[in-house]
This record gives sequence, structure tokens and C-alpha cells, in this order.
Amino acid sequence: MIRVDTNDEIPIYRQLVESIRYEIASGVYAPADVMPATRALARELEVSFHTVRRAYGMLVAEGVLETQPGKGFTVVGPTTLGKSERMELGARIVSGALQRMTGLGLDDSEIAYLMEEQRSLLDLDRRGKTVVVAAQYRELAEAALDVASLMSGNSVEIMDLDAIDARVEADVILVPMSALAATKSRNARAEITGFQHTYAEESLMAVSALMDRETLGLITKYPDAIGPMSQQIRLLTGFRGQILAASVSGNDIQVDTIAAASDLVIHTHGASRTVRRLGPGSWRALVELDICLTPSSVERIRNLFR
Repeated sequence: MIRVDTNDEIPIYRQLVESIRYEIASGVYAPADVMPATRALARELEVSFHTVRRAYGMLVAEGVLETQPGKGFTVVGPTTLGKSERMELGARIVSGALQRMTGLGLDDSEIAYLMEEQRSLLDLDRRGKTVVVAAQYRELAEAALDVASLMSGNSVEIMDLDAIDARVEADVILVPMSALAATKSRNARAEITGFQHTYAEESLMAVSALMDRETLGLITKYPDAIGPMSQQIRLLTGFRGQILAASVSGNDIQVDTIAAASDLVIHTHGASRTVRRLGPGSWRALVELDICLTPSSVERIRNLFR
């Protein structure tokens, strides 16, 4: 939620810039999302319309937002706060809180007690969060699950992307950026954050080196990954040749046939055991294609549970 403090010595427009950047970095607003109208946000925050316009204008100059006639201000892309910015913003928050507590007449020991109590309650709340991950295909969801489980220390549940609606009870829902807006429209209870994924550059380089007359073999763990991964690989590498694909959990496993007919075989981590069981003489070239979240997405998920 975008917030400002009219009692803070920091100018309102600067508070707005910092608050909006934080909301975007946290995944509350995703790329292509439309920001609140300037007059509506000004009324909600009880500040000047020109102050909101000034903050939006600064974010446009930074490349965080863009403006188009008839569409208002939209998010260009995710942004992350640097360590120095996070420390500076955190110091302001702590300083303001300490000033208010001192003004109430609390002494140092009482302030220290309250700070420790709130930190303990926050830790307890973080450990108790219910986390759900969903994606267009299960292997992508599993990659996000690994990150979320590590960062949160909680058990994480995978759900079908289309199954997430208002009936799903969760504290945090992680979905691909492309599904963020639709998921928010179906579930207003949870803290919904988007993530982006990519593949190891070494794997993509191997595919990029193929000629269009050559054949690429793709082996996945689950059948639902074949379509989206094939499209993404073509988009990222420019490969226009034939792709032969199969999943090791399907009923018609033809891994050995694909291996023999392909100039290069790429496989996901989940399919590695089956692929390597064929032996080194079964393929001309073999590369594991890791599905991994981008560093900024990993950092955004980590911040959810700090």
C-alpha cells in the first residue's frame, strides 16, 4: 500500500517516490500495471494533486513508470532498492518510530523491550505464513517452490494457476509476472508477488549454435512443460529448426528415439535420471537446461520473509 507521513521531515513527493518504488520492487505492481490515477491517489492520501504528479514525473524520468495518452501512468518494469537505499529508508523509519516513542515518555529499557517484542512477533508471523506457488507448467512452479521454501523456512504448496481464486486461503501467492494481474483480480486476500525465470546461458548458447537444418531434442519431467518451453527456447535462441520433445512422466516415453534422432538433446533437471540412464553413447550432445528464477525475483521473494 502506498503510504506517506505528513509529520515526517522528508518531503511528501520524496516519500511517494520511495513508497512506489518499494511497492514495485515487492511485486505489488507488475510491469504494464496501471498506477492509481493522480487525483484519486491524492484524495486517498490527503495530499496535493500536484505532489502526486511530481512523484510520478520523477519515476518516469527514472524509467520506472511511463505515461501514455488515455492510459495514465503504467509500470515499465520491476525495480529493486539497492542496499544503501534500503538502509537509508530503514534508518528513517526507525528514527521516526524512536522519536514518537520518546515523545510518549518511554525510557530506553521500555523502548528496547517493545522493539524486541515486535521483532519476535514478526518472526513468528513469518514462520506461520501459508505460501502457494503456481505457474503455467509444473516444473517452473517447482523451481519457484525451491526458492520460496529456502527463503521462508515454511512448507510451500503448488497449485494450478487457473485454480487460484477467492476461495484459496493463503498469506503469500507466488506466480509468474505474466499472470500477476489476473491472479490479483481473482484473489484479494493474499500478498501476491510475481517472479521471472530464465535458463542457464550455457544451455542457451548450445541451442543457439545449432543450424536450422539440425534437430533439437527436448526432454522434460512433465508433459505440460513441452509447449511453453519449446516456445521460450525458440524466442531466446532464434532456433528455427525441428524440435522433438517428450516427457519422462508421459505414457509414450520415447527418450531413446529422440536422443538418436537429435543433434543436441537438452533436458530439465527433473528428467536427468531417465536421460542419463541411456548411457553416453545414446546422443551426439547432451546439455541440462536448468530452470532458474532471475536474481531480482529471488531477492524479492527473500524480502517477503525477512
